[in-house]
Amino acid sequence: MAEPRIQSEILTIFKEQGLRIVERVQSTLQSNSLAAHNDNKSNYDITLSTKDQQHLVLPSIFFGLGLCVILLLFSLNPGLPLVQRQVNLGLGLGGLLYIVLAYFVVLQNFETGHPFFFILTIVCNTVIAGTLVLLQSHLPTGFLPLTITVLMVSCAVLMGRWTTYIFILLTYIVQAVFSLANLIPIQQNTALQIFAMAFVSVLITETVTITKSAIALQYHKLETLNKVAHSLASSLDISQVISLVSDAIQTTLDADTYYLGLLQNDSIRLEMLYDEGVFFPNTDISLENSLAGWVVTHRQPLLLRNVTDEARVNYGIKVSTIGQPKLSHSWMGVPLETGGRIFGIVAVASYKANKFDQSSLEMLQNFTQQAAMALDNATHHAEVEDQSRRDTLTGTLNHGTFLQVLEREVTDARISNQPVSLIMLDIDKFKEYNDHFGHLVGDQVLISICGTMRRYIKATDSIGRWGGEEFVIVLPRATGDQAILVANRIRRAIGEITLYSRDQKTIPAPTISQGIAIFPQDCNDSIALIDLADQRLYQAKERGRNQLEPETSIWPES
Repeated sequence: MAEPRIQSEILTIFKEQGLRIVERVQSTLQSNSLAAHNDNKSNYDITLSTKDQQHLVLPSIFFGLGLCVILLLFSLNPGLPLVQRQVNLGLGLGGLLYIVLAYFVVLQNFETGHPFFFILTIVCNTVIAGTLVLLQSHLPTGFLPLTITVLMVSCAVLMGRWTTYIFILLTYIVQAVFSLANLIPIQQNTALQIFAMAFVSVLITETVTITKSAIALQYHKLETLNKVAHSLASSLDISQVISLVSDAIQTTLDADTYYLGLLQNDSIRLEMLYDEGVFFPNTDISLENSLAGWVVTHRQPLLLRNVTDEARVNYGIKVSTIGQPKLSHSWMGVPLETGGRIFGIVAVASYKANKFDQSSLEMLQNFTQQAAMALDNATHHAEVEDQSRRDTLTGTLNHGTFLQVLEREVTDARISNQPVSLIMLDIDKFKEYNDHFGHLVGDQVLISICGTMRRYIKATDSIGRWGGEEFVIVLPRATGDQAILVANRIRRAIGEITLYSRDQKTIPAPTISQGIAIFPQDCNDSIALIDLADQRLYQAKERGRNQLEPETSIWPES
């Protein structure tokens, strides 16, 4: 189970930055929504860069050069007719020139998606195929289908399936036209032969295209993982970590829903829940009888290809819905764990069965491992930053930080037309504790009083150490009557504190004097509010200490 301090720090930061997290992730998802939608249609939409495609087309280039060399060698055969030798020599030299120009000029200066490249590829490949069809009687046996195959493969690598199909169709049309014009012998192909040639053409094109796209997809995943890992390693912001993980999931895993949950007592708090384009409010998942609970409890990743069957049969878990009111059919989750401490889970799901495989799980594990370390680093960084904002003895906000918090609350109250109450309190005759019992006992008095104050204020309220034994409390959205109620509760509770001297003898409980000021009824800015609360504090002391000023409400109801 995660350490309480880590849980509380992470949860606090999430609550403070929750809106910003959602906005960032929503922006990311909007930018990726079209890509994700296209990916649902086809698994092979991702393309390689032109440079990568140039590397993939190299085998076809070398094979084409080999065919040209064969033609040149064939032209040197003295036993062949002169015309046949000349045809092979011309085609061999022309082929070499075409390959050199195509690879070293055209490919180096034009993107494969450029319209000029598309037109040039279709025209040149069709002209080459038509020329070979016309002169096939002068070529070595089997040279024509080999050359067309090389052209198909290179076209599929560079331009994709549809450009290749257009080229194949044009090649068949040219062959048919030449046959009808009696320029070449009419082919006596059977229907089975025609079907076989078409089948081979489609098989080659689809194999090359799918293989290329699979390579591109894997490359894209690795590139995304590398970018995410690099970004996470340098990220000290919780919202940025979540945004990066969300982006990684959206761009590499075809998931309909995903969430990030943090361990909190006996449940998992889903701080981020996305389902079919919708963000849902934070919700809790029980550790008992839940897939997320199984992952966290067993500290193991879990991959389910058919959720409803596998969860019940293999793990005894009855699947329930979160987010959209329908069941997912594929699910995988990975524990958020680092340094032997587990503090949450990242899970993704799909409404289609068998959507994820072991490769998908490994990818999610990589993201989650990086995210866990980044969250841990961000938490420690937040702890250090938080410590710098607090008084080292009492844990309350230091003087400067409290002023910033008060100014922010007053600004927000001015916008929302809500009140802000300020209580300034001072420990009566605190010097006597230090003089009679020593400074260590005096420190214990300060710590005890601050602990008591925290019990009687809300999580949205803040306590600051103004200086020495003087403290301030800001109560957002609290009226004057509510502030008096809080102040009296604190005063009575402090009077009941049990304190001990260094020799473990009971010493008298302290008393406090308090002054209250309200925005906007009393003052219109934070500095004036502090000054008035301070003046009223000293009025309370002048009345005999252990007093509250004002004792009763002096503010008209708003």
